[in-house]
Amino acid sequence: MHAYRRPLFLSLLTVFTVSFLSAAHVDLENTLDICVWAAPYYHYARRGYALRAAQPYKLEKGSRTSQPLPRIKPLSCNRTMFFSQDKDELTKRIDLTTYTSAIAPVHVGLTDPKKLSLTQHDGTMAVVPRSKAQEIAQQEAFRARLEKESSHYETEAFVSTTSDLSRDEKTFMEQRRSTNKQALTTFLDEPVSSSVTPSLGLCASGGGFRAMLTTLGVLRGLREIGLLNALSYASGVSGGSWALLPWVAEKNTIHEYCDLIATRLTKGISANIRKQYAAFRELQKNECALGRPAGMVEWFGISLRNILLPLVADKKQQLTLSGIKDALH
Repeated sequence: MHAYRRPLFLSLLTVFTVSFLSAAHVDLENTLDICVWAAPYYHYARRGYALRAAQPYKLEKGSRTSQPLPRIKPLSCNRTMFFSQDKDELTKRIDLTTYTSAIAPVHVGLTDPKKLSLTQHDGTMAVVPRSKAQEIAQQEAFRARLEKESSHYETEAFVSTTSDLSRDEKTFMEQRRSTNKQALTTFLDEPVSSSVTPSLGLCASGGGFRAMLTTLGVLRGLREIGLLNALSYASGVSGGSWALLPWVAEKNTIHEYCDLIATRLTKGISANIRKQYAAFRELQKNECALGRPAGMVEWFGISLRNILLPLVADKKQQLTLSGIKDALH
C-alpha cells in the first residue's frame, strides 16, 4: 500500500515543482500614443539592483504581444518587468538607487497578474492589470460624457462670504415683494406696508415618500389659504426635494402637479419596467460613476425618477432649486 503511495506523491510533487519553476508568459497591451520598450528582470530589492533576464522588446503604440517570462528563482528575487521609452535605459544591470523612469516597474510573480496594459491615468503613464485598464477607460469615457452632457461639470462653485445679497437675488426680491405684499394683505385682511413686508421661506425636510407627500400637502394648503405667494424662498433635502424639484420641472400649478403625481403613483413604481431595466443596465456599464456595483438602491432611484421626473429623465443634472422662483410667481 505504501509502495504505491510514494511514487504517486513524488509524481505530484514533481509536477508542482516544475509548474512552479517553469516559465510563464506575460500579455502586454500598449494603449499609449508612444512606443515603449520592455524587458523582464530579476529584481534583487535588498541588494539594490536588478539583472536583465532577456533582451528588451519594442511595444508599438496600439499593439499587443505575448512574451515568455524567465523562470522563477525561489526565495532569492522578484520577477519584474521594467519599461522605458529608451531602449538603452534597459541595461543588463540596473542600479535601483539611481534608476528613474516615467513608467514604474511591475512585479510578475507567480500570483501577480500576467495580462497588463500600458495606459495613461491621472496625467501619468502606468502599467496596470487589463481589468483595471478597462475600468480606467470607462472612467475616462464617463468623464468625457459628463463634460458633454453637463454644462456645469467643471464649473467652480463659489460660496458668498458677504452679508449682502447677490445681484440676481436682489432683482428677484424686488420683483417678488409686491406679490408678497398682496398675498399677506389678502390673508390678514388689512394693509401691509412695503417697508415691513417679511421675507418668508419654506424648508422641506427629508424622509422619503412621507416627506414628499407632506411637502406637497403643505404647498397645496398654502395655495388654498392664499399664502403660497407670500413665500420668497423654498428649499428642501431628500424627500422634501422630491416634491419641490419635480414641481419646478413640470411648470404646473401646485394643484395640477398634485393631481398628476396621484395619477402616476396609482400605476406603481414598476410602471415602464422595460425602460427602467434599460436605464439600470446603462448604469451597470458605468459603475465607475458609483465607485461600486449598481444594486437595488439604484434601481429604486430609477423607479422614483420614472414617477417624479419623467420629463427630465434623460436630461441629467439640469435642475436646480433656484428654478423654484419661476414656480412661485
